[in-house]
Amino acid sequence: MRRTGISVFSSLLFVLAWTSVSGPAWAQQVAWNQEEVTQLATQMDDEFKKMRVAVRKEPHIIAAGNPTKQRTAKLYVEKLRVLNRAAEKLSRQLSEGQNREQTQSTARRIDSLLRDVRQQSVKLHSTGWTDQYLDPALGLASELRAFYGVEIPAQDKDASEETVSE
Repeated sequence: MRRTGISVFSSLLFVLAWTSVSGPAWAQQVAWNQEEVTQLATQMDDEFKKMRVAVRKEPHIIAAGNPTKQRTAKLYVEKLRVLNRAAEKLSRQLSEGQNREQTQSTARRIDSLLRDVRQQSVKLHSTGWTDQYLDPALGLASELRAFYGVEIPAQDKDASEETVSE
């Protein structure tokens, strides 16, 4: 029961983070501030690094007993690796002085990967152990999203809402 409550709470935070900056067609963009965006990307990268370490210690990952759960755990860990690399790339690009247009594709890739990681996390019934790292990263991603003016497509919002209702 407690795990379900944590999963529902985490999913709710996820939906709120995703929808907090959405607007009619595209979200309103916040004025570009290279220094602030670079700092946010660096902090997000650090959170993903911490999360990858925590996930490897997660009991659900270590003790994935049946083949289906082992596959799901392996996909989850792999998706986290890819997400970590994308966050590192965004941080590096921004540190090198690249602007919004030059980094927008990487930022969108991170959004897509975050959605996938969150969905896989729910499938694995991840606990507060890893969510303590994912939740701050989702908040940082939401702040970054405001600079890029990214909105979630309607089907992604629906998927997020379904996750909360489960």
